[in-house]
Amino acid sequence: MPRMSGFELLSVVRRRFPQIYVVGMTGAFVDGLPPGIAADGFYKKATDISRLIAMVEAGSRADIGSLMASRKSVPIWVPAVVDQTLESKRVLIGCPECLRAFLQEPKVYGSPLETVCSYCRASINFAAVEQYA
Repeated sequence: MPRMSGFELLSVVRRRFPQIYVVGMTGAFVDGLPPGIAADGFYKKATDISRLIAMVEAGSRADIGSLMASRKSVPIWVPAVVDQTLESKRVLIGCPECLRAFLQEPKVYGSPLETVCSYCRASINFAAVEQYA
């Protein structure tokens, strides 16, 4: 996927289609995924295929109402860019409420953070990604 990591794709899918049961799949993380990943299950590539089949079956039987009720606000995964003038990395966050964008300098990468929109003061969960996966 050019210009988007899998984490960012999961965030978009969860926000636009919260009723979809999602199984994340990667070979990059050995000890589990970072917190805030927008998936209902996780399958490590090239491992027990019966586990993946069981997850898909569980998703097909999942009660959509209880799934949506149990979900917290999913963080927006945004790539960091280097600000040459300040010699720091920043992220451009688009507010899902007022649709305005503002810059943020994250202190942590890959973990969910919370900020407030500079314009409408809405609470926004986000996670900064240092580079595209």
